[in-house]
Amino acid sequence: MKSDAVIDERALAEWLLDLLRLDSPPLREAAVWRRCAEFLRGLGFDVWDDGAGARIGGACGNLMAVRRGVPDRPAVLLSGHLDTVEDCAGAQPYVDAEGVIRNRLPRPLGADDKAGVTAILFGIAGAVRGGNPHGDLWVVLTVAEERGLLGSRHLRRDAIRAEVGLALDGDGPLGTVVTQGPALARWRVSFRPRGESSDAPALRRVAMAAASRVTGATAGQGLRVRVTAISPDAEAGTGGLVLRGEVSAAFRRDAVRAWMEAFGPLEAAARALDFRWTASVSWLSHGFALPEDHPAVVRAEAALRAAGVRPTRVAADGASDADVLCHLGIPTVNIGIGCVDSHRPGEHIRIADVAAAARAVAAFVHEVTPDSAGPANDPS
Repeated sequence: MKSDAVIDERALAEWLLDLLRLDSPPLREAAVWRRCAEFLRGLGFDVWDDGAGARIGGACGNLMAVRRGVPDRPAVLLSGHLDTVEDCAGAQPYVDAEGVIRNRLPRPLGADDKAGVTAILFGIAGAVRGGNPHGDLWVVLTVAEERGLLGSRHLRRDAIRAEVGLALDGDGPLGTVVTQGPALARWRVSFRPRGESSDAPALRRVAMAAASRVTGATAGQGLRVRVTAISPDAEAGTGGLVLRGEVSAAFRRDAVRAWMEAFGPLEAAARALDFRWTASVSWLSHGFALPEDHPAVVRAEAALRAAGVRPTRVAADGASDADVLCHLGIPTVNIGIGCVDSHRPGEHIRIADVAAAARAVAAFVHEVTPDSAGPANDPS
């Protein structure tokens, strides 16, 4: 059975173009927040700001919304993010002859994740106006996702009463289904000289060699330790050094072990050169894996098939809000919406893909079953 939600592609395209024209870099998403809140209130949702903005220095918090449904249906969550990368400022979106939205400027478009947000809103509208019964509908549109998932990391589990979730922020073609994500952390190591005998040039040589060795040793093993910067430590005075980087693995324990194995020798070398060592780690995600028969995966794939899209399961190599939601106890599948070259000049997306994603959202809301979804279109 195909999704019976009616999606007005022309209205969807016009709304998305208007949204793309609104700047919404991390921590400055208020204009987009208001537009989305107005749309949801028009569909009968209760909408509120969760207050995260005050805690992270933003103009607004995460947008929270709920529309009550019938009590015997599962409560579902739809999630996207309101911010874009900084380089999208002043975007001039247009639709080309093939129905693709592009930016006239040599900058990213901002379809990540405004296309996902648009698909969520129009998909919900199609589901609600279709009149079919559904459970409680929760919408969470986060802020500062592009700033290390800052908004979602301030979500409160007791504020969301959903059983399964669907996020529309995945990389890859429409139909990509992310069922596994890594544990990912950003780390910082500071070296401060103990006294005049501290050998700063030698420490820097050792640090550079360690950074090169770590990057090569962990590549292609399902984990990654990466050094992103080596710079003087202004707080430590002359001779201080700071290393910054990321570590990721399938699970948090593996990431911790990989990091310790990579930098244990460097700590010993620093002490031998008469430096104090201080390390700090900020976890962006804790790692998750949903089996193929998990209700959230089954429901998401059935919804995609109902929208005429073939689902393809993948494991992500980066963190997303879906990781945080899974860690909060809301099993959430992240799907790709067909955004091409995200975060880069030339970023673009097909209107037809956004509309198909909206139909998948409507089918997810109505809990289309695998048996009733029917075969997906074969793009080949």
